[in-house]
Amino acid sequence: MTQSGLAPRRAALTLLNDVTIDARLLSEVLPRRLRNLAADDRARAQRLAVTTLRVLDRADRMLGPYLRQKPPVPVLNVLRLGVTEICEDGSAAHGVVNDLVELVRKDAKNARLSGLVNAVLRKVARDADKWSTLPVPRLPRWLRKPLLADYGKQVVAAIEAAHAAAAPLDLSVKTNAAKVAEAL
Repeated sequence: MTQSGLAPRRAALTLLNDVTIDARLLSEVLPRRLRNLAADDRARAQRLAVTTLRVLDRADRMLGPYLRQKPPVPVLNVLRLGVTEICEDGSAAHGVVNDLVELVRKDAKNARLSGLVNAVLRKVARDADKWSTLPVPRLPRWLRKPLLADYGKQVVAAIEAAHAAAAPLDLSVKTNAAKVAEAL
């Protein structure tokens, strides 16, 4: 990974903007947006974007008390990414805030909002323990309603909780398990 987290964070923000502003499919823009990054930065940028999109509703709820009015979507996406890294991933707030403020400062259209990003993300970091108390995002009404009718509240709540959880990571050895175990 690069010395700084700027490159993967910048790429993740570009992906978020592609999806939330331009209504593009993430799978459509991923290859083009990430092709110039090192492999580890590519993986990190993709993980940051996917995680932020997965927890978007919770991130917006976390930001709500700190925003009098909604900032432009590119700045809102910076804040969403910051909330995701601080609250969902448990990243060190000082590094996240520093890099994201720097990215906003370099954006000519939104540089004036770098102070807002700094202040809001510092408050989010201070109150990060509230993250676990936020409700699990609900499925869209068009999907939730028929599922409720067919399966009931308990099953739908379990489905929503599964959607909110990160995908499990499987690090099992598929071939030569004995050789790998010996090496460890």
